[in-house]
Amino acid sequence: MNASELSAAQAARTSIITGWFRNPDAWTALDKEVLPNFQTPRIWTGACGSGEEAYTAAIFAAAHGGRILATDINPTMIALAIAAKYQSKDVMIDAISARIAAPSLAQAFLFDAKTGEAKPRQEIRDLVKFGVLDLNFDAPPECDIAILANVWRHLDPDAAAHLLGQLQRRLGQQGRLVIGGSDVYPTPELAAQAIPGKFLALLSEHFAEAEHDLIWRPL
Repeated sequence: MNASELSAAQAARTSIITGWFRNPDAWTALDKEVLPNFQTPRIWTGACGSGEEAYTAAIFAAAHGGRILATDINPTMIALAIAAKYQSKDVMIDAISARIAAPSLAQAFLFDAKTGEAKPRQEIRDLVKFGVLDLNFDAPPECDIAILANVWRHLDPDAAAHLLGQLQRRLGQQGRLVIGGSDVYPTPELAAQAIPGKFLALLSEHFAEAEHDLIWRPL
């Protein structure tokens, strides 16, 4: 199987579970303790799915002059993310779970009562650039904060090790890697395969826990 065939197979079998404001304590730590360290923070979200994570990053980064590059292996997901049409109820449910205040939501979204859709406001969308990128083969872009949440189990082990090494060198001491809850807190299925334990052992060769248990700094 060549690289293009492997990429297609990976895109077909990768299950993207996404949402708004996931792991709110980690976002708060980024907002209060990490983003202020950069004049114009460059954020890369490397498995953005249909865009919720990328636009969440933009909402938090807007006050800090941040820019977001959002990539995914699946072009269909990228098209959905660029369209930026979401169900209002999903945004509201996720925001309530994350304790996001209604005034903050109104500043970030346009809600259409007739269609039940919500779209990030144009000034939020303008902060995000989308593209297709395969984490198994493509080098990570220049960035200050890399968000790669709940994706590591989908990567070839050698590719994961190579990517962590690249990020360690690229991010620098002020940079941060953000991982996902399932990367460190396994479901029974993942625990049976010892996947999170293997990933944490690999992660610890290149990074150390920083402001939050999902936020890591390069060694």
